[in-house]
Amino acid sequence: MVIPSISVSGTQLSVSVLISPKKPTTTTTGTLYLEKKVGNAWTEVASWPIDGTGTVSITKNYRGTKGVTYHTRVVATTGADDIDLVSTERTV
Repeated sequence: MVIPSISVSGTQLSVSVLISPKKPTTTTTGTLYLEKKVGNAWTEVASWPIDGTGTVSITKNYRGTKGVTYHTRVVATTGADDIDLVSTERTV
């Protein structure tokens, strides 16, 4: 189970991911990205490493720009599984 999420309070973004593999000994490595929408494309504005065993939970804060739309993307390897997922979009 992999759940990327993003929430907004004012201009403060809270970016998070929860990774819960089937086995508690499974190692996960990868990157949690914050991306902003530019036209019809997405551009990286920040990133944080993911590295842990078993359930991994990461939450980071970022100050956004008013009127800009953001989402979270997680690219990781959990055991033998490759993950590339995005959250819903949020506009500051």
